[in-house]
Amino acid sequence: MSTSGTFEEFVYYLPANDYPQSIESLKGADTGFAAAVRTQQIVVYDDIHATLQGVQHGPSFTPTSPDASDCGSMICCPVKVRPLPNIPTIPLVITIKCDEPEIFMNRKRTRYKLLLQQFVDRICLEFYNEILENN
Repeated sequence: MSTSGTFEEFVYYLPANDYPQSIESLKGADTGFAAAVRTQQIVVYDDIHATLQGVQHGPSFTPTSPDASDCGSMICCPVKVRPLPNIPTIPLVITIKCDEPEIFMNRKRTRYKLLLQQFVDRICLEFYNEILENN
């Protein structure tokens, strides 16, 4: 994420050949990334297709390409760091997507937060380490 809170790049994507074709499509204010940054909370899409159809309420979902048949469920987890000069408070968002709907469910958000917190803590350590090494 940039200091203005917009999406800039993929740091890592798995599978490496199956990432969204356009980073531009992920820079909108209505993406899961932006919602996670704005709310500073985990954002969960139970059913991406239902969200796109307007059937399910919650943060809107931006399709990754015009011909994409986006379906499944997804978690966007913000990685929050202490305020530093020229560094956004949330420089990274961990995103996990599954092709099946309702694998991730909003009602289980507390569980996901507990599970992902270990990863967030480790990523923060690596993030601070990189800053120290580059200064």
